[in-house]
Amino acid sequence: MKRYLSLTSMEEAIHILKKSFCHPEKSETIPVTESGGRITIKPLYSSFTVPNTDVSTMDGYAVSAEDFADASDRNPVRLQNEIWVNTGNSIPPEYNAVIAVEDVYSDNGNLFTRNTVLQWQNIRKMGSEIQKERMILPSGHCIRKYDIAPLVTYGISSVDVASISVGLIPTGSELVSSGTIPGPGQVVESNTVMADVWLSEIGVTCRRYPITGDQPESIKTAIEEAVVENDLVIISAGTSAGSRDYTARILAEIGEILVHGIAMIPGKPTIISRVSGKPVIGLPGSPQAAQTVLRELVIPLCIEWGMSGNDDEQCTVRLTQAIPSDAGFNEFVPLIIGNLNNEIIASPLSRAPGMQRSALSANGYIHIPQHIEGYQAGSIVDIHLTGKRSEIERSLLLSGQYHPYLDWLSNCISNKHISLYMRDSGILGGILSLRKKACHATPLSYYGSSGGAHIPYIADYFDQGELAALHIAQKQYGILSCNSLGTIESHRIRFSEDTEKILEHNLLQRLHTRFDAHDLVTISDTENTHRYTPPEAVQANLADICIGDQQTADIHNLCFTPLETEHFEILLMKGYSEDYRIMQLIESVRTSTLIQQLNDAGYDTSRTGTIREIR
Repeated sequence: MKRYLSLTSMEEAIHILKKSFCHPEKSETIPVTESGGRITIKPLYSSFTVPNTDVSTMDGYAVSAEDFADASDRNPVRLQNEIWVNTGNSIPPEYNAVIAVEDVYSDNGNLFTRNTVLQWQNIRKMGSEIQKERMILPSGHCIRKYDIAPLVTYGISSVDVASISVGLIPTGSELVSSGTIPGPGQVVESNTVMADVWLSEIGVTCRRYPITGDQPESIKTAIEEAVVENDLVIISAGTSAGSRDYTARILAEIGEILVHGIAMIPGKPTIISRVSGKPVIGLPGSPQAAQTVLRELVIPLCIEWGMSGNDDEQCTVRLTQAIPSDAGFNEFVPLIIGNLNNEIIASPLSRAPGMQRSALSANGYIHIPQHIEGYQAGSIVDIHLTGKRSEIERSLLLSGQYHPYLDWLSNCISNKHISLYMRDSGILGGILSLRKKACHATPLSYYGSSGGAHIPYIADYFDQGELAALHIAQKQYGILSCNSLGTIESHRIRFSEDTEKILEHNLLQRLHTRFDAHDLVTISDTENTHRYTPPEAVQANLADICIGDQQTADIHNLCFTPLETEHFEILLMKGYSEDYRIMQLIESVRTSTLIQQLNDAGYDTSRTGTIREIR
């Protein structure tokens, strides 16, 4: 089966989209208080004159300026026929100046001033700000938050703004609505939720339709209904060429397909079609791809139709890793960006389809044009930020071994206005990142008391005294069993594997000191254990032993035989005290909140927050 009719360049797809569909020329009237970010379709004029009378700009005394022409330090002039006015009070027509209260003194019950008074001093004249029927804003203006107060002041209570209605149709029998816990094989529908938020931000009115299963007639009916009710229709998923991907076939039946397949990654299966003269766009099901197509194709069309732009900030960075890319494709890669030693650096995140974690972890992205086959590590490139530029200075970049305590730590440090970004690169990857100045710190763990197997790595890449280790916690791991180990038959010991722990070399060695390696039989998913965690498999007598901690043993009422202690630390470069983000990290580790969370999870926190030099 041919996957796509052809691949169209992204630039050509945008051109086709813009030239094939006319501006809907629609508008709506909304309260001025809700008009931020919307585009005016006609000029706005002041409803009245401001100010509508002469008003005082000071607390003081309204006077006639001519009476004080000769006032000086040597010739103070007494105030006569003055009246007291507050700031903003109307000035009677017989007065033409206001003397500020601080420029007046009292002597024997009379008021004097030594200051010469000019005509209209401290007075805003009627109409000095704006005259009735004067234009406030032109048509085509994006209303800013700074515009709202003046608009209200000048009598504007509602505004006519450009309007676009977009219908959002989620398709897929595996989808469930947000708020629903998905069952086996089900996925929470998020693409149209995301599209709703993104498009609403630029002033688009969105209408989300119910999830439509993989039935061609149902999808066809939903599209036809949405086309009648909206200016633009977006269908989520079903754009590829699988056995249940019906979108292209249906759009070809009821309309005309203009583009199927765009040379962009992610987003290749995108469809651009015309149904009853209106654009119908098929988004790929992958959330990263859907996000990219929204940002690069749909939003530019909406801006062309009069919606407000929401441009990403850009900055120049040094890439810490190579980013390969296929020539002929526009590729968009999520990045973690931060400031390290006064240099802005960026590291790529996973590009795997369906990985929403990358979008959550990223604070920027890079666009690799179709004529470039990627970038080398160390390249200086321009990238797009998904947040504010100021957030880069508050970003703490970690690369190394992920552990749940990092989530708790991230929550603690966010209260200090620092954002922790973690790149799960493994222990060696983290050590190399620290060496290449690609991160601020490296979390790792080891068994034993002196750094274990990681010491050779550290010695290979760092000089003595170049690193320090911030101790987070430690935990003892051992063998979990239903009964004491002596009661287990030694010739065939069924072992339930926890890949996060058992692959640690030290634990395997310790396990083999207890049992002959030939006697250990790792039970597999085919033995009906895939529904169980390792402790549950032991509890259900599907396994004899597994690896775990004392707390897990207590929860499952299992016996615990100690094997080894695992230490959790964060590696810091020498001179860490000069970086306020690292100091906030250390302070957060020492908070009672984090220590309590570690204690509740069964960790030993007797050394939490201590720092040792690695020699």
